[in-house]
Amino acid sequence: MASLTVEFRGICTHFWNNVLHGMPHRVVLPDASPLRGGLLQFTDSIDPLLDSPYFLLPHFPIIQMKGVPFDQSGIVMNGLLAKGSHLRIVNAVDNGLSYDRSFTELVPQLTTYFTGYIPSTDVVTGARTSAYFDIFSGTVSAYRDVEDVRVRAVIETAGPPVLRATAMTASDEAVSTVEFTLAPPSEDPLLLLVGNTSPFCLDGCDFDFLLHYLTEVSGIPAVLTTPAPGMPGGPGFVPDQSAVDPVKALADLISRGFPGAFSAAFFETSASCSDSRYP
Repeated sequence: MASLTVEFRGICTHFWNNVLHGMPHRVVLPDASPLRGGLLQFTDSIDPLLDSPYFLLPHFPIIQMKGVPFDQSGIVMNGLLAKGSHLRIVNAVDNGLSYDRSFTELVPQLTTYFTGYIPSTDVVTGARTSAYFDIFSGTVSAYRDVEDVRVRAVIETAGPPVLRATAMTASDEAVSTVEFTLAPPSEDPLLLLVGNTSPFCLDGCDFDFLLHYLTEVSGIPAVLTTPAPGMPGGPGFVPDQSAVDPVKALADLISRGFPGAFSAAFFETSASCSDSRYP
């Protein structure tokens, strides 16, 4: 027996409580790689016609575990997952799936900020996404790291954990599969980091929580009921954060030695890059 802790960071959307038929808990990493921008309104603001312009800088799916050379697979390059990757621990012990109350108390619910939220079947089950991580057993909890809400799953396995990574087509058809035995040559706790992160977040991004709504049937909404985490007036907003300049951010990414900069992005603490849940 072994115990693996999986930590999810960044734009990771949790579909739980069997909301997906036959899938107790699926973590969706929406495709947030393009640069996006727009205007956002809030129906509950003092001035409901107030427009908030935003830029959403690219986020990418990445996995990391100390001592495990994922890059040898062809599905993972420099820690970055191929688009449409499907991940799961194949030798998890079937001891049921449970939730610590911190999960529902801390993880933001998507319908809180957009009451009309409807999951997109193309994104949530049809492989039009960056990655899936499916959980069938273990204990799921959450914690707050400064302002960032992170989700973790502790999964018991029969022997060293085995991670299966499958590259999927848009029709959800497997095109290649590789398995990794997560047994690094050290006595450190077994910790796997799975993220949909961006080194831009190290400079402060207020509106990145909108990227969770890429899992919605119509995409990112133009109107929210109330500001979401990290936004001005929303939970965890840090008033002294300066707006991100997209041109400067792209230059900084290159200067940091892309893609190596993603390692540091795992440890950003902005509320806007908190995990989310549905329902």
